[in-house]
Amino acid sequence: MPHESHDTPDTAAAELCESIGLKAGDVVDIRKLRALCTTHGIDAYLYWEEDLARKGDLERDLRDYAGIPEENRPFIRIDAFLKFFTETYAMYPKSTDELFEAIPLRITIMSCGRRSSAEKKAYLIGLMPFLDEMDA
Repeated sequence: MPHESHDTPDTAAAELCESIGLKAGDVVDIRKLRALCTTHGIDAYLYWEEDLARKGDLERDLRDYAGIPEENRPFIRIDAFLKFFTETYAMYPKSTDELFEAIPLRITIMSCGRRSSAEKKAYLIGLMPFLDEMDA
């Protein structure tokens, strides 16, 4: 049974993502993803659960997990993830960029759309790799 979507179908958002090299199925380094999304005003959300990411209904997910702290949800904004990562590894002598150079974190682009709320801002859903899929 199809789920009811509250996101706005928007080919312009998908075209924006594709025009900057972020199309569904691509695998992108998290540093590049953060930079492109920041530059082009796209909210990036990282998901840990593939099934949830494939459904690609950000509005529904935000509503369903509204009472749960962001760090405990099966998805997180890229900025919140990077802040958490930086704070967690603050004791190490390497910078966040150096850590991601040593242990690359590549995100699979799942979808790009436009929110029906939040000023109809473009968003991107990316899938985080499992630990055993990360390059060492």
